[in-house]
Amino acid sequence: MPDTAIYVVDDDEPTLQSLCYVLEIMGYSVTGFGSSAAFLDRWPDLPGGILISDIRMPGLDGISLTRRLRELGASFPIILVSGHTDAMIRRDAVEAGAAIVLEKPFEIQLLIAELERLR
Repeated sequence: MPDTAIYVVDDDEPTLQSLCYVLEIMGYSVTGFGSSAAFLDRWPDLPGGILISDIRMPGLDGISLTRRLRELGASFPIILVSGHTDAMIRRDAVEAGAAIVLEKPFEIQLLIAELERLR
């Protein structure tokens, strides 16, 4: 059973709940956040893990969240996901410090494989 904490940030509540649910069924310890700000508020007190964040969100988007976390010294892996990616978005995400960029919809097995690779 996976022991790495997974944090999911997505402003779309149904997407957030379904991803958290599926990951929990797969044995992961998952905590969901409805915004980047909510994650940043709790981040200093959270144990290490892997962050999965949507890219397109109001306020602080996923790329900006990644950039901010790296500025704060966070070294954990970050997976960014979006329904609308292109080469420029992927480049910006990687330059900000994302380990992986996935385009929605993605197969859950692809996400699980990436999580296992990053553990």
